[in-house]
Amino acid sequence: MLEDASKRWLVLKVDERECAVIYFSGIDQNQSCSWGFYSGPSAPAGVSLIVELAGLEYAFDKLLVRRLHCEVLSGNQQVINLHKKAGFVQEGCLRQARQTPRGIEDVIVFGMLGDEWPASRERLQSRAVKLLTAPPPGKSSL
Repeated sequence: MLEDASKRWLVLKVDERECAVIYFSGIDQNQSCSWGFYSGPSAPAGVSLIVELAGLEYAFDKLLVRRLHCEVLSGNQQVINLHKKAGFVQEGCLRQARQTPRGIEDVIVFGMLGDEWPASRERLQSRAVKLLTAPPPGKSSL
């Protein structure tokens, strides 16, 4: 895994706690790759937005990809919404592609291009700042 140049695995820590894994695969000479992430059950609320921002920054700023794509199960509406808000474009649907505990599901294919990244970065960073500076639930901001 560590010697395969077509793959990268990152661990995201929040407050010194490992809370998510970000992975990239199929990194190739066409400056394209797939990506995804898993967040742990003890991950803090809102961590998906931070993971999305970190993953996109790594892909476009460190790996210098031209095109990033991912697949999401159709039943995972939370991640579908996250990707859309981040600026991903739905590029396709693989109908009845995966058997899951919920049944047979479609797989939604999303993509983002490098020239779309600057506007998406600005939007994501703004949302992340709001999330990180908001008072915890149940606490007054006064």
